[in-house]
Amino acid sequence: MSPFARLVDDIAAERDRRLAAREFATMMERIFRRGRPMRGLIGKLEVMTKAMNADLEQIRARKREDTVRKATTQLADINKRATALAASGGLTGEQGDRLDVAIAAAAQRIRAL
Repeated sequence: MSPFARLVDDIAAERDRRLAAREFATMMERIFRRGRPMRGLIGKLEVMTKAMNADLEQIRARKREDTVRKATTQLADINKRATALAASGGLTGEQGDRLDVAIAAAAQRIRAL
């Protein structure tokens, strides 16, 4: 390739680079202008997301409360039946001790919920 042909190719390549840069700048400007109205929408979406997260946390808290309430009720029922069984002589002292330990451990797990 002659030096003149290389010069012509270099000039054409530079013209193409400048044209591509202008097109890119124009595209970025269009995106920026179109993005301005989206800022308000984004703000509204952020508010909605925060509200949804707050609602979800309330639901989780209610679910935890329901779980604790149910577990506490069931544990109280088990304790009541175990006490009645022990009072009727249906449990040995060792069995009663093991049951007391198991009930205490279950109560501790419920408190941890």
